Amino acid sequence: MVTNTQPERYGTADAGRRNGVAISALVIGIVGLVISFWGVLSLVALVLGVVGLRRSPAKGERGHGQAIAGIVLGVIGVVWGILALVFGLQHYFFFVDH
Repeated sequence: MVTNTQPERYGTADAGRRNGVAISALVIGIVGLVISFWGVLSLVALVLGVVGLRRSPAKGERGHGQAIAGIVLGVIGVVWGILALVFGLQHYFFFVDH
């Protein structure tokens, strides 16, 4: 008698759905820090990170850490953008007055 045996797999390919919003938050947060000087993309990453964080446990999706990383990068980018705006305006008005 011949049986068709296949080796057991240790994990499945779909161990849980991935949270696309959290992944987007992480990618946009990285891009926002690299190329966006005024923090607009970082603000988008912050919003997407919050949405992804709320969506992960509700739908049983993976991506909790990616959502948190997107939020952190978003906050850093927004603060960086605000500081750049403040110092840029200060620099501009200092040289205009003198």
